[in-house]
Amino acid sequence: MITNGMKKIEVMTESQIPLIKTLFKSDIENFLEISHFSLILITADKKAYIASASRDFSDSYSENGFHKFDNTMCPLMYENLDFYTWAEGYIKVHQKEINAVKKEFGLNNGTVFVRRIGEYTLLYCVATKKEDPIMKTIFVNHANSILQLGDHCYNELTDNFGEHSDGLVLPKIETFKPFLDREIPCLTSYEKSRKKEIIKVIEGNKMNKNIKLVVNNTKPSPLVV
Repeated sequence: MITNGMKKIEVMTESQIPLIKTLFKSDIENFLEISHFSLILITADKKAYIASASRDFSDSYSENGFHKFDNTMCPLMYENLDFYTWAEGYIKVHQKEINAVKKEFGLNNGTVFVRRIGEYTLLYCVATKKEDPIMKTIFVNHANSILQLGDHCYNELTDNFGEHSDGLVLPKIETFKPFLDREIPCLTSYEKSRKKEIIKVIEGNKMNKNIKLVVNNTKPSPLVV
């Protein structure tokens, strides 16, 4: 399982944090044809707080317990890589069901960009309604723009995260740190260049099964697994 000691995953949508939807609508939606954005805050003691702009998807996804098996929050990925796609990762179980749910809500070519702020890890997740796999390359080629939008959203949401978490006092991002200073020339080259890197990260690692999933919506439904 992906969790590797993850203690809790708490999902928050606009019912708890209305600002996440406002920020998405005003600053992110339709840029690079992005139709989904979520910001995941991971603490040093392996607790994850997810602010999602896609309420219907997040509610359905968490009710089925799919966050337990999602490579997005796999420590092997975010601790070793600066970006990765939803299709990459260690865990294989339930991936067909997970992909089916994402497609049902029009979430394709999901890509995750990693920020490390002191003891915290931030994951900026984007997806699009477009099924053309070239979109993954487009996202990576515009990584700095996506990171700037993600940094802006994080800074705007720090108080909300503190209110809906365990009283976290989060630092602001004061200086933008660029991500890529090069372009990925084409999808084929991109995927070939990633193959060895991903295999190196996931090879030989073992996962354990300890996790607590807390779904924070209008009708909270904690799941213990």
